[in-house]
Formats: sequence, C-alpha cells, structure tokens
Amino acid sequence: MNDEARQPRQVGSYWNYRVLRQEHGSAAPGRCIEYRMVEAYYENGEPYGYCDAQPRGDSLDELRRALAMMHEALEKPVLNAEAFNDAELPAPNGAKPSPWSPDPKGEA
Repeated sequence: MNDEARQPRQVGSYWNYRVLRQEHGSAAPGRCIEYRMVEAYYENGEPYGYCDAQPRGDSLDELRRALAMMHEALEKPVLNAEAFNDAELPAPNGAKPSPWSPDPKGEA
C-alpha cells in the first residue's frame, strides 16, 4: 500500500495546488502533452474541478507561501485532466471561489 492510500479522506470542500497533465490532439504528429500548475478542487476527498493557478498574495510572505505550496505540489502524484471530464472551472480575475479553503495538511 502506498503512502497516499493510507491517508485518511478529508471531508468537506477544499482546494490545493497540483500538477495537471493534459493531452491535446489525438494523432501522434499533432499530439501535445502539457503539464501545468492548477488549483484542484475537492469535495469529500474527491477532485472534481480545477482552474489555472496564479501565484499571488496580499504580501510578499503570502506570495512566498503560495510558491512554496506550488513547489510541494511537484512532489504529489500528477492529476490527469481526462479524469475531470473537462471540468475546468472559471476563475474570474484569478480569484478563488470564496467557500474554499486550502487543504490544511497538504494531503490530498
């Protein structure tokens, strides 16, 4: 059993930074694979949507923390965009939806 399988499932809604793998095109010559940093959104431990991540903060310390959280995301398993069924969520002006809070333990 891997470490992630041993983690308890979190209850409620939250988000965290994750790397997302996305394929564009279907044939080999035109196929492109892209990796990008996203804010992944969860409900009861299951990811259901994402939007592009933009490092930001109200202070330099907050910006440092956002960048550190993005760096930590590089160590987590990569999410596959196909698993979301094209569930990219809009993020007007890069703002996070208000009911969400970051994953406090960074476990999801």
